[in-house]
Amino acid sequence: MGGITGYCDIFRIKNCYNVGTIIGEHDVGGIMGLAHKSVSDCWNLGNVSGRTKSVGGIASAITYRQGAGNDVAIERYFNAGRHRCINRWIGAPERRL
Repeated sequence: MGGITGYCDIFRIKNCYNVGTIIGEHDVGGIMGLAHKSVSDCWNLGNVSGRTKSVGGIASAITYRQGAGNDVAIERYFNAGRHRCINRWIGAPERRL
């Protein structure tokens, strides 16, 4: 679950933002739930919360998925929202563009 998309393995996510609160069970991100393609020039101000695993301000996790290509990265982003996960790990700290 994400503020822009929960999952995408076809298109790159670029030039977007989220200011809303995102609450989900697992794989919850301020911009994208699971990043199978690149995310760039995006920012998140919304709080992100999940219950069972991986939560992040921009994406919950970067994963390689066979057939989706090898071009997965998160670049030039900003996160000021708080992120919380009850039972597993949370994403990287804030970073500026």
